[in-house]
Amino acid sequence: MIADHSAARSNLRVLRDNGVVIGLHEFTGSPTEVALAETERVASVIRTRSLTSQRLDPHQPDSLVTLTVSMIQALRHADVAVGLDDVASAPDAVRWHALGATRAQGDFAGTPGDLDSVLPRSRQAHHRRGHDPHRPR
Repeated sequence: MIADHSAARSNLRVLRDNGVVIGLHEFTGSPTEVALAETERVASVIRTRSLTSQRLDPHQPDSLVTLTVSMIQALRHADVAVGLDDVASAPDAVRWHALGATRAQGDFAGTPGDLDSVLPRSRQAHHRRGHDPHRPR
């Protein structure tokens, strides 16, 4: 919504210039929103949609997951932290963290949080049970 309204963008700039850290929730990843995050120096975005359990398929270059990975990489290049909704399991968290996501919320992560702080515990638990979250399935 901010991307389409100049008054909202102006208010965003005033807040940012006064030291308020800017984050966008319900981020869809549209080209307009990605450009907004880059040009307005947004600190973080929360990507919404239930896609975290889907697998990256190199044979489908236009899939939602592939496009999301490209969007994450572009945002991370612009120093924007990327969070995801609906992270259900430790393997999903490990996979999305490897693809560039830095924050998550959902059944696995609980409330929004930094994946670096929760993944070491989950990796230890999975290794004890004989799971290797880094091994592709």
